[in-house]
Amino acid sequence: MPVSEHDVVSQGWAALTVRIAWTLRSERVKLTRERLQDARAHVLWHLPADLSLHLAEDRAERLVRAWVARAEGRPWRPEFPEDDDHPLPQRWRDALFHGLPRTARLVLWKHVVDGMSLHKLAERRGADRLTLEAAREGLRETVRELAEADGRPLEGWSEARIDALMHRIAQVAAQPAPSLLDVVDGQRPDAVRRCVRCARAWALVNDGHLVRAELVPPVGGGRPTGTVAVLALQLHPEVRHRRARILGAWRAAFPVGDDGLLVHAADREAVGSRVAALAQQGVVDRDRLRGALRVTPGAWSVSGPLGPGPLTAMEAVARAPWGMVDGLGELPEPLPPPPSAWPLWAMVVSLGVLVGAVAPWSLRPDPPPVAFPLTVEAVRARQGVWVRFDVAEPARVVVVRGGGDGLAVVLDGRSVAEKARVATGDGSYLLHALGDAVLVASLTRAPGDLSEVMAAAASEPAPLDALAAALRTRDPDADVRVVP
Repeated sequence: MPVSEHDVVSQGWAALTVRIAWTLRSERVKLTRERLQDARAHVLWHLPADLSLHLAEDRAERLVRAWVARAEGRPWRPEFPEDDDHPLPQRWRDALFHGLPRTARLVLWKHVVDGMSLHKLAERRGADRLTLEAAREGLRETVRELAEADGRPLEGWSEARIDALMHRIAQVAAQPAPSLLDVVDGQRPDAVRRCVRCARAWALVNDGHLVRAELVPPVGGGRPTGTVAVLALQLHPEVRHRRARILGAWRAAFPVGDDGLLVHAADREAVGSRVAALAQQGVVDRDRLRGALRVTPGAWSVSGPLGPGPLTAMEAVARAPWGMVDGLGELPEPLPPPPSAWPLWAMVVSLGVLVGAVAPWSLRPDPPPVAFPLTVEAVRARQGVWVRFDVAEPARVVVVRGGGDGLAVVLDGRSVAEKARVATGDGSYLLHALGDAVLVASLTRAPGDLSEVMAAAASEPAPLDALAAALRTRDPDADVRVVP
């Protein structure tokens, strides 16, 4: 979809690219084309079309820092978030830079804008530390006076808070703003000396960190499109130590904060089964886990989710009750423990006594053993049946549900890849099927046209039992179970 020429993405593509690339470098991220494109798409999905360019650049910096922190699995909190909407007037920027002596200009560019400590600045430039501190205080006083004159006094603000605001003001581009393509082509050396945006563009391109072509918006304006499904999970503080184990169960998941994680939920059914398995297998008590699934504008990259999906999902998970995944439903109860072996031993003894009595009449041959025996457990929950089964890897596994709407195939696992979507990671498989009962079969040969076999069984009084009998007839080595 073409982007309006009035959209901040269309107007500010080059400026936003420079701010994003510079922020990545300041976060010590190697500036590859793929990382730049991912970070830029992440930022652009967040920006309203009517946002002013200097506010869009300001917001881009915070978005990139948060995105990098999440990708690296470390916590990040915005500095003074209460000031996010504080105005950044052009007049303040111009007054801050106007008539600066050499030392104050050095402090503004290197310390306030680029974050270099005064101690390091003094060492590198051979300057007196007290002189640098005096220059910084003079800059702070300028900001206080500007705010007071505009009826927004900064009384009670800490020095760190004033410095954070000054950092944002100083990055507003000088006006009139020249074309950044002209800047990087060496046509505007005057702009490089007086404008932070222009100086950064020049440095990034001429140092080889940014390709000039990245400053040219693509055909259509460049605003990204598409949606992504993100599942946010949160662990109760009592069990947050289990997060590492849970992260290991997902191919695409990232930690968030102290007790959260984000999961790529493109396959809704597989994700739901995997979350349910966490509760059923006792990895996490169902009352210590909650979640929310949201589909939002965005995409999934090797660095995690792009766009507003993570924030939207994490805000939703904070409102979800424990034991519930908003968008997937209630978590199931744990599977019942295996039955005690003592009744089985008692049965063995009893059978031993009876064998002598029934042996003369036990002349019929034993049925042939199945090729791939099944171990199946089933629990009714969420308007259906949770089925957990274990079987040898070479088996073809067919799972069919039965109910008021007839028979339907839930899984036809002909290969390891097809069965992987319901694998739990411990060698077993887990899935949820709507309906009253489920047939699970491990087969050694194709039963012919499965749909025809199911259609014939569907007309019988007990369709699943009829289907089980048909599969056993067609494959004598099959193991077929109907549960529960």
